[in-house]
Amino acid sequence: MVEGCDVSEEVIRLLGFDHVVSKLPVVDAHYQGLSEEQSLKVAVRRYLREQGLDEILTYTLVNAKQKDQFAYLNHGECYKLLNPMTDDRAFVRQNMLPSLLEAASYNAARQIKDLAFFEVSDIDTPAYKGRHLSFVLVGEERQQGLLKKKSYDFYDAKGLFLGIMGLLGLNENRYRLERLESDKSEFHPGRSAAIYIGKTLVGVMGELHPTALAEYGLSKGAVAFEMDLGAFLTMKTSPEKATVPARFPFVQRDLAFTIDQKVAYEDIRREIARTDKLVTKVEIFDLYQGANIAADKKSVALTITIQNPDKTLTDPEVVAVMEKVIGTLKMRFNAEVRQ
Repeated sequence: MVEGCDVSEEVIRLLGFDHVVSKLPVVDAHYQGLSEEQSLKVAVRRYLREQGLDEILTYTLVNAKQKDQFAYLNHGECYKLLNPMTDDRAFVRQNMLPSLLEAASYNAARQIKDLAFFEVSDIDTPAYKGRHLSFVLVGEERQQGLLKKKSYDFYDAKGLFLGIMGLLGLNENRYRLERLESDKSEFHPGRSAAIYIGKTLVGVMGELHPTALAEYGLSKGAVAFEMDLGAFLTMKTSPEKATVPARFPFVQRDLAFTIDQKVAYEDIRREIARTDKLVTKVEIFDLYQGANIAADKKSVALTITIQNPDKTLTDPEVVAVMEKVIGTLKMRFNAEVRQ
């Protein structure tokens, strides 16, 4: 086979160097740099590296078992190679977590048990094309070298997700978190969550189920996350508006009530915030299930902040807001206020 450079040398030798013109390459004047979506993707990757995660590149091809594992965002038919080199690389993946967990398992088997890495990759199936982000946290996070370490848990994944949302300029009204409902032994049932945009599932995260931990040979502190990054990168955002701090004091009231176990905190917070414009913040400080609470119920305690930017609140005004909040909870969720 004749290489292109060899042909060039022969042409120059025959024609002579006098015929070789030296000029700069032509640059496309229409090139304007990275698009907004590409810039955001770069920013997300930089953010995760700044949080201590390593960026890795895993195989796009998986085996027959892996193609159906952690199939929450995409499931169904995927591409199969006509002539795969090996059965372990016969299918084009439709989700990324099996590949990242395989990498985690490989490292754990070689005594590298504290891991934090991520990958951004395109996903391509007959019914779907998109860009996913996935990360896996295993073992312990070193906060002061070997002096202080903390096991990874669900809140590490949630914190990274919220950080990405802040980076993209997306507030909590643009998405919602719900308990992940699944009969698979992959995510821990009480320490996992699903991410939705409207009614569309766009992400999953949580601590791994004990069965999955045993399968991959991982320690107890193992957390997995995957989301449709493209769905967030294409969402329209507007510049943040500056607000002047209120000059008048706020009032806080605690409220405890029992509610159905399946009701998500985000739904409760959202409904309370909509109740009255004077409600400026809703925070949960206690969640209880057990003795003296029905098996299908849970006790939730909230701190509700009430503030009027134009004047000091009076007691009757605060009482009126709290009555509206209690009425909303009873009507919307059939909640029972605890005395």
